[in-house]
Amino acid sequence: MACDKVPSSMLRTVAMVVFALVASSAFAIENHDGKPNFCIVGEERVKVLPGRTASDTIARSRFAPMWRPVPKFFQATDAESALPVPSATYAMIWQPQWQEEIGVSAEQRKTLLAINTSALAEASDQAVGFKKLSPEQQQAEVKSWAGKSAPWRRKLDNKIRVQIESVLTPQQLQTLRDFSFPRYAVGSLYDAETRREIDVSPHQEDQLRRIAEERLALLQAVSIDQAGKQWGMLTPVQQASLPELVKCQGPTSAILSIAWELGFDLDRLVPGYPMLAAAPVREHLGLSAAQEEQLNAITEESAARRENTRQEKLSGKAATSDTLSKWEATAKLQVEAILTPRQLATFNEIEFRRKAALALGYPEKREKVGMTEQQFAAFQRLDKETHQRRYRIDCEMLARALGSLSPRQQERLREKIDRKFYGKTVTGSE
Repeated sequence: MACDKVPSSMLRTVAMVVFALVASSAFAIENHDGKPNFCIVGEERVKVLPGRTASDTIARSRFAPMWRPVPKFFQATDAESALPVPSATYAMIWQPQWQEEIGVSAEQRKTLLAINTSALAEASDQAVGFKKLSPEQQQAEVKSWAGKSAPWRRKLDNKIRVQIESVLTPQQLQTLRDFSFPRYAVGSLYDAETRREIDVSPHQEDQLRRIAEERLALLQAVSIDQAGKQWGMLTPVQQASLPELVKCQGPTSAILSIAWELGFDLDRLVPGYPMLAAAPVREHLGLSAAQEEQLNAITEESAARRENTRQEKLSGKAATSDTLSKWEATAKLQVEAILTPRQLATFNEIEFRRKAALALGYPEKREKVGMTEQQFAAFQRLDKETHQRRYRIDCEMLARALGSLSPRQQERLREKIDRKFYGKTVTGSE
């Protein structure tokens, strides 16, 4: 099989880009405006959507492992797909499962479809108009927004909100709001300004970090367990065909999928072996205290060097990416020297199975390995079971995160969310 060679430095950059995008879009679909800004992450410019500065994005990503909420409903690959989401507000209403959950009638569905179609057309027209502007005009336009969403976007969001609220019953609306609140609330706690507004103490910040770290480790363990079970569903012949398929994904593909699905701690990147950042992987390897200390020293130096490179690029100094690449190549050899041959073999097996699971998410690759309908059905059952496990973990951790706040802090968060997403004043009036 022909396979394009991708430089390791580019793969590292891609991993950082994906992480940065998670950092800017994982929470409550907060950012959905036109032309993005950029910040320097790793070696490349990374998109930062308007309303979020480069420093804001970096600060949010470093507060704690990113928290990407797990949807309530599992969406099978061959299931009915949801409508496109034209706005963050009441975004769940476009999912068929949620419409069934809250008892949306046929007449309500018809009206919602018309709202969706009209909103998407309006948003598309705005995007086309923006693209017609020169780069200078686009930059000036974004600057005029003063760090907020584009005026047209705010107007459209409010219009969609009012239309949806005119279609759904008060009980249906409250169900959606009650479900969304903890997810919006925890996402907003990654913002330093929000934490200051509601007087989050240093002790509470530490609690939130520990909860986020524990959540990430639990979800990563579930992901690794799923990959192992999927591997066991394949025949020896199918297993033997997978190396050819996964080698085109590059060495970072497994961690990229984990980053997108589960969140990722950028400051714990291990040069050459990103999955070593996952606590469950380290547990599988049975690392000694000395090995943990050595690996942590390398990851800390890696984080410091990448931050130094980022700051130099921001200040306009000569690029040092080549120096960073050379150091990371050396650090990769150091990591291999720290691990025993048995640990390295175990790690490679875990990483390969994660890549195989990623590859088998694509219909064309399932076809290439000769997966039967029975196997595919078994994969889907496992996918659904795994999703339910992730959802239960997410709900438990959301409750714990909110529980670390006082009733008054939760009340102030709810007021902030009501204003931002539902156009309400503190008293709840429109």
